[in-house]
Amino acid sequence: MVAVIAFIYIAMVFFNGYFAPDGDTPAGFWEPLDFYLFNGRLEFARRAFYSNTITLFGHHKSIMTVETGYVSGLFVYGLIFMILFFVMMFYLFYIMYKRKNKEGMLLILCSATYFVAEPFIGYINKNLILMAGIGTLLTTSVYVSKEKNPEPFGNKDGKKIKIAFVDFWKDLDLKDNYIVNILKKHYFIEISDKPDYCFCSCFGNDHLKYANSVKIFFTGENIVPDFNEYDYAMGFSYIDFEDRYLRLPLYAMYDKAIEKAKAKHDIDEKTLLAKKKACAVVVSNPDAAGIRDNMIDELSKVMEVASGGRYKNNVGGPVKDKLSFLENYRLSLAFENSDNNGYTTEKILEAFAAGTIPVYWGSKDIKKEFNPNAFIDVNDFDTVESAAEYIKSVADDDSKFLGMMRAPMITPESEAYNILYDDYAERFLCNIIDNDIEKAFRRNNKYAGRRYQLRREHAYQMVRITDMINKPLHTVNKIFIQKKAK
Repeated sequence: MVAVIAFIYIAMVFFNGYFAPDGDTPAGFWEPLDFYLFNGRLEFARRAFYSNTITLFGHHKSIMTVETGYVSGLFVYGLIFMILFFVMMFYLFYIMYKRKNKEGMLLILCSATYFVAEPFIGYINKNLILMAGIGTLLTTSVYVSKEKNPEPFGNKDGKKIKIAFVDFWKDLDLKDNYIVNILKKHYFIEISDKPDYCFCSCFGNDHLKYANSVKIFFTGENIVPDFNEYDYAMGFSYIDFEDRYLRLPLYAMYDKAIEKAKAKHDIDEKTLLAKKKACAVVVSNPDAAGIRDNMIDELSKVMEVASGGRYKNNVGGPVKDKLSFLENYRLSLAFENSDNNGYTTEKILEAFAAGTIPVYWGSKDIKKEFNPNAFIDVNDFDTVESAAEYIKSVADDDSKFLGMMRAPMITPESEAYNILYDDYAERFLCNIIDNDIEKAFRRNNKYAGRRYQLRREHAYQMVRITDMINKPLHTVNKIFIQKKAK
């Protein structure tokens, strides 16, 4: 997108410079660029408002004027560029804000400010304004700004490997995360921009830049891996695909909550009975299956439901610590955003960790993963009304409440029993990396397979353009729904 706007920018310069009248074209390249695009743009607007005439090519000498209601070619081009420029500035500023890049935010603000202010302050420092505008558009280091890669770390006696993490959540710690903590026990790791092994997630498409790397996909969302794009994958789905897939639910990543959840049945009875509040929920995403809202509304008819997230908040604002908030209640809602067999996120685990009884909705196979005696599965009920009635009975009856709290989260028969071990994914990952790099590739990177990946890459270029508008609109819409739901 940066290149597209830069091309439009320069193309307009040559167009307007070429069609200016003989003897009236400013000399050199920078002069017409500066004059036509930075001064002519708003000069046209002033003339249109104050004299009802517009100069055709934006020159001080009146070459040809038209009646009010017509605009010159340069004014149209200038207006189009100005709109594109500010859309780009807004998107870049949003990216820098998300990445907490203060230098990038400052440069963008300065460029936009100069761009607007220049026509009103005469011809002072026009070259500086010009450089700021073009510099911001073309300085890709600002656009893709990221923290410097850490120094190599891990087992110095192990195999040296170059890895990268792309398309993950923004606060991923490159030296301390589930995957790295397994790898650094065995290998000496270098975080590299030219990796041998590229760990990818689903929050972008930067992995398309790493066609020559072994790609290992992990998803924390309800999507199925595309093995035409990735050599290996880890996710929620129940898939049997040779050595290319490992089922690894998102809750395995929450190591701090895991320890608390495993010990939830050891909480003393006095502490449990001291809980007098019935039910709570912490959700911020309004874009979820409708059953969650239906359950909150139905439960609210028969008991108090404290909502501590940004969505449907009724406790005076979003809570800072989810577990500390939930631990004051007997039950907590743990509803997935969507349902699919195997799609089990951190929600039920955090409900256990807070010392509450989870009221779960989502994966139909949830009883295979966790002890069914320790939580309430809404899928067991025909209607939300009957579910709400049972939930209230558990909240009101000390013996029912204590009985479910005394049941451990997992038993040796539970699928989560093995998944929650620290070394659960160790064999899978080591099997990939212990191979020679040439033998580790699994996806088809030739002929039809490569063409498939190229089509995805080309499609993504269009997605990036539409995302400039869609992402800010989605954010605004999400905030609007959150406020409306309060």
